[in-house]
Parts: sequence; structure tokens; C-alpha cells
Amino acid sequence: MNLLSIISADARPTQSVVAYQAGQVRTWEHWCANFEALCAQLRGHPTGYWGLYFQDSYDFSIALFALWTTQRTPLLAPDASAATLTSLHTQVDGLLGDLPGALSWQSCEHPPLTDKVPYEPASALHLALATSGSTGDPLIIDKTQAQIETELHMQADLWRDKFIDAVVAATISHQHIYGLLFKILLPLLLQRPFIAELLPNPRSLLQAIQGFPGAVWLASPAQLKRVNAAMLVGLDVLPVKLIISSGGLLTTPDAAVIEEIFPAPAVEIYGSTETGGIAYRQQWAAQSDNFWQPLPQVEIQLSDQGALQVKSPFAGTDFATTGDLATLQNDGLFSLAGRIDNIVKLEEKRISLSAVERQLELATEIAAARVLVLDGPREVLAAVVVLSRSGNDQLQQAGRASLTRQLRAGLAQQLEKTAIPKRFRFVEEMPMTAQGKTRMADLANLFERSPRKVLPVVKSVERSGNKLVLMLWVPEDLDYFPGHFPQYPVLPGVTQLLWVRHFAKLHLDFSGSVRHMSQVKFKSIVRPGTTLTMTLKFDPEAEKLHYSIASADAVSASGIMMAQPKDE
Repeated sequence: MNLLSIISADARPTQSVVAYQAGQVRTWEHWCANFEALCAQLRGHPTGYWGLYFQDSYDFSIALFALWTTQRTPLLAPDASAATLTSLHTQVDGLLGDLPGALSWQSCEHPPLTDKVPYEPASALHLALATSGSTGDPLIIDKTQAQIETELHMQADLWRDKFIDAVVAATISHQHIYGLLFKILLPLLLQRPFIAELLPNPRSLLQAIQGFPGAVWLASPAQLKRVNAAMLVGLDVLPVKLIISSGGLLTTPDAAVIEEIFPAPAVEIYGSTETGGIAYRQQWAAQSDNFWQPLPQVEIQLSDQGALQVKSPFAGTDFATTGDLATLQNDGLFSLAGRIDNIVKLEEKRISLSAVERQLELATEIAAARVLVLDGPREVLAAVVVLSRSGNDQLQQAGRASLTRQLRAGLAQQLEKTAIPKRFRFVEEMPMTAQGKTRMADLANLFERSPRKVLPVVKSVERSGNKLVLMLWVPEDLDYFPGHFPQYPVLPGVTQLLWVRHFAKLHLDFSGSVRHMSQVKFKSIVRPGTTLTMTLKFDPEAEKLHYSIASADAVSASGIMMAQPKDE
């Protein structure tokens, strides 16, 4: 079965459910009608590469197959940031989705039926994916139809039983190869419905799947780290049949929490945009060695430097060298041993950043760590650290300087002086791209000081019409923290309101002064090092801005701002 045969007119019953979108049930009949209408509209526009970005998975699936069917090549944008848009405009012939200047189209309740679109020869299908990797340098990866189909059918054979009678829900985006395969293509192939919304956190996903007989949850390790028993309070059932994680490595303690809470396994998929899927594993608390099992049709070997090399029909005909060091077992399994490009030379000494990270993560105060080299008059090592619960308790009680000294002292017992980080940043979570990657440039930005020190660090910006969602990190050295309060710094509520107005003016058409505020609530405190999600919804007719600011655990502020009318 090729990709286009998945959407042939008789592929499935017309009233079968494709997706649940904003509280509405979307059937196969509805999907096909929207698909035909978009295909007809596309034929009046240039061919070639088209930038594709939708937050909504249902609309994305229609647009993806419409571009393929009309012999256009979708280029999946990793996000809708200004930098991405600038890059896209130089590489594509058209834009489709939640992007400025995109072709005006959106799925509707009752689209007009058009003549059936003839299917073009499927051999011409291609897909381009934009990936930034860990360096931040943009890279376009081209995938052929054969590569996509082969991996799709292989993954379907592995997990088919878990998808039976299950809805697919995700806290990861479909704009990369992992999300594309598991949230869009596999459900369509296996004729299983998916929840169209990108669910922001584990708690919202568990709420969304209540009432379903079963669910497959697509996640990233960073999201699974947040799972705890408190999230289950008030939920009737846990219908999760399978949890799939990709985009990084799930730590053994985090895997143990998942194993304890859920009746379903957490399966990790290891791979990359370039290579496709490479291996999978499931970590068990009772098992000391949790090795990786190569996926079917994947061959592996090691380079002379110990880097894992991969050959599979998902990528190409030759062995490709990954950036990961590995150790092979006699039974064909393997373990990962850090990044080969994480070897740096500092003060004439070779230092493995991966080894320093592993040493940091042995400390009970640390849940995760990333180490990098900061440029300057003198190159120094720096560490970005996510603290464990005990680490956070110690930070609040003893202070940052004391905790930093303790961590350095612990490292001094295992590492030489040059390998001990000179600077530390404590964060609630690692900065991640939509693809679940942590870029060195984003880590380095955490050590940059704003001259005014009054704004948060912007980690991502997502805009859809008059709705804006920002991921913000609250630095420890903001001007607002000193004196508010001694020994226990808290972000003032008025500062949060200033940030709302700032970002609404910067990204939305919210201009002028604020003339009125209503339903203003401050529900929880915000501490230094917190990652916040700011959601802004602007009604330009009423000059009304709804806002909410939330951390991973709680809403900190919400309310409504009314702008001064422009004609006054």
C-alpha cells in the first residue's frame, strides 16, 4: 500500500472518525470533501516546494496529502518564528498553514463538494523536513516516498496491536518525522482517530483521553519527566495502552515512574531526521541493562572512532555515521555513550562534555544537565541544570551560591579542575525546539544578560491568527527580584502584566494604552528559573485581550485587558 492509496475514495467507511477537532467529530467524508476542495484550489498556484505549518493535526493532514496529490513537495517548517519564515521564503514557491502570507484556506464544517481529483503517479512524491539539530544551523532533509513508506509499514507492524480501539493523542508536534509518522500517517494507515489539538502537557492529555476505551500517547522525554501521581487526581481511568517517546533519552528514574503509574509501557524510539528510526527500547526498573534493539531492516556497526553507523531503507543504501558513541553487545543490541562531537579541547586538555554531564546527573540534587563551552576572552565550561526535588529544596534553603559550591566540590572528587563548570544556570526545564532538541545556541543564550534585565528569555513563539503562545524563561538576574522578597525572590504580579502588554504590542495588533482590566487573578507565585507559557487571545473588534500565564504545574496569572480605542 503506497502513501496515496491511504486516502483513496474507498479506503475506509465514509462515517468512520478521522479526528476529534475542537470538540467536533471529523469523519472520513468530511476529510475527503475538504481535501478535494484544497486540491482544486492548489491547482491555480505554482508547483514546487511549499512551506507547510499547521498547529492543528487534522488540517495539517489534509494539506499534506493535497500537496502530494497535486505534485507539490511539502517542506515541514519546524516552527513559525521570524527566523524560520525568513529562511522559508528563500526556499519555497508557496506557503500553506498558520504562516503570514500563506494561501488562505482552512477546513470548514460543510465544504463544497468538487470533482474528484485524479491521483498523480505516486513515484514522484517527496517530503522535505527542516531540522536545526543541536548546532542551530538549518538543514533541509529530503525524504523519498519509498523511505517514508518502508518505515511507516515497519512501525505499523511493530505497534499495530496497541493501536486497536485506541485514539492517538500527542504532546509533541507533527512537524517533524517522529510526529509525522506516529500522529498523522500511522493513524491514517491503521484507520484510528487522533486528537487534532497539540496538547500542552501530560495533565491536559490525560484529561482529553477520558472516555475513550484506549489511547496511544506520543511524548518527549522532557514531558514524561513531569509525570507524577498528583496528575492523576480527579481522573476516572487511565486508558493509555502505549506511550511512545522520542527526541531524546528517557532517564531510568523517569522510566521507573512511568512504569509505576501507568498500565502501559513507555517505548523509546531512537533515530533522527536524517536516518529515520534506528532502534527502540523499553526500560524496566528490575532490569539493570536497558539496551537498544535495532528496528527491523536496520543494520548497525561502529566507526573507528566508536560512532554508531546505520544503514536502512529509511535513509539510503550506504552506512551513515551518527554523532553518537555506542557500545555493541554480542546479541546485536547496543548502548549509547554520549555524543562524539561533545569532545572539546580546553586549556590544551580534551574534555568529554557527555562525561561531565553524566557525572553531574549522578548527584541527587540534579535531574538533568547539559554542559557547553562559553566563548569570551577566556573559554570556560558552563552547565545548565534542571534540579531534582531535593535540589530545589536545597536551592531555596541554602541559596544558589551554596548549592553551586557543593556541586563543584562533588565534581572535584571525580574530574580534573579544567572539566569542572565555572558557571551554572538552574532552570525548570531544558530549552527545547518543537522537535524536542536542545540547541547549543539556546543554552548559551541562558547566560546572556539583557542590558535592562526586565524581560524574560523567549524560547518559542507560536502565532495562529489572533492567538499567540509564547514559551518564556524567567532569568535569575531580572531587576525585579532584588528586594522582592529577601531570601525568597518572587516575580511581581505587575511585572507579569507588563510582559503581557509588551508581547501583545510586539506580536498582535494591540496598540495604545490599557484603559481597563477585568477578571484579574494571580493564582500562584513565579520563582527565578521558571519556564512559563503565556497565551494571548486578541479580539480586535472589541479591543479585548484575554491572557493567561502558566508554569508546568499551575496557572500563575489570568485576566482581560481592554485597549484604548484607536479613534479616541
